[in-house]
Amino acid sequence: NVIMIASMTKNKDQETFILAANKVTKIDKMIHFYLIGDGIKRNYYENFVKSLLLNNYIHFIGWARNTEEYFKAADLSILTSAKDHGEGISNSILESLGCGTPVIATDNGATEEIVHNNMNGYLIKCGDYEQLSKKILYLRNDNELLNQFSCYGKNLILNKFSLDKMINQFNKTMYN
Repeated sequence: NVIMIASMTKNKDQETFILAANKVTKIDKMIHFYLIGDGIKRNYYENFVKSLLLNNYIHFIGWARNTEEYFKAADLSILTSAKDHGEGISNSILESLGCGTPVIATDNGATEEIVHNNMNGYLIKCGDYEQLSKKILYLRNDNELLNQFSCYGKNLILNKFSLDKMINQFNKTMYN
């Protein structure tokens, strides 16, 4: 199971996710893709999925409150952002890694601060659905690597992004 939890707006890039899913499902029909979120581009994406005949492989969940349950149930989390959007520290990525779900994300903005390429997931270029599909297919058969990515991601969140760590860092910045 591969998920993307993000708003369906101009700042995110579900189209790259859908195009990668199209390539992946031509090779492995057992992989399912889930788009979780809502927004002004949802109808466009739903129609795009229908036009590619991917209704059986890409599932639209809509807005969800219990995102950690989706992250824990997923094998892999994706966050593709629009080329002109400077992604900050993404809650979606933080939550995914905290749940032990490896991430593939676009390399714009501050994403590289939390997705360490080849350590807890992969970074790809914006719009590169070919590379995204290759990474998904590569990871589908490598449970050992997925487990390594999962452990590294959880440890990164605990050691760098826990509430205590962030409060201490804030205090150091403000009062030193």
